[in-house]
Amino acid sequence: MPSAGKTKVGRRLAEILSIDFVDTDEQVVATMGTEKENLCAIVGRLSPKEFAIAEEAIAIHTLIGLRRPTVIATSGSMVYSDRAMDMLRRGSFIVYLRATLETIQRRVAKRPDRGLVLAPGETLNDLFKRREPLYEKWAWHTVDSDGNRNHLAEKLASELLAKKIV
Repeated sequence: MPSAGKTKVGRRLAEILSIDFVDTDEQVVATMGTEKENLCAIVGRLSPKEFAIAEEAIAIHTLIGLRRPTVIATSGSMVYSDRAMDMLRRGSFIVYLRATLETIQRRVAKRPDRGLVLAPGETLNDLFKRREPLYEKWAWHTVDSDGNRNHLAEKLASELLAKKIV
């Protein structure tokens, strides 16, 4: 979900593990944005379907180009793409950063410019209900991200190293 901590935890996790980090939202902005455009502006000028198609293509291109171990912060809507998720699952350990709806709402309210992909009339609650089963379906491991996300990265690094995943 948006504001679950994918970028913050991902960056810190990559730093702890001394491996590369890629954020697919940043890849979307780099590929589709103009000089002054952020993700919110890109989301605003495309329909949800157009955005999903572009996002899937960029994510798959990014995944194909990876040559070393990398922490990948996917966009929250990546779970709608079976193709991208199948690709991720074949070569990755997928972690679901699960936060409560209340936590997501509080964090999103702090960053209204973040660029949410919502269908017309859809609420954050609707999005949460639609995505949560998909996150659970694809995840190899689930961690609670309601608390301090810096500590979460350290805990997750310890778990991954203990399981010899990295």
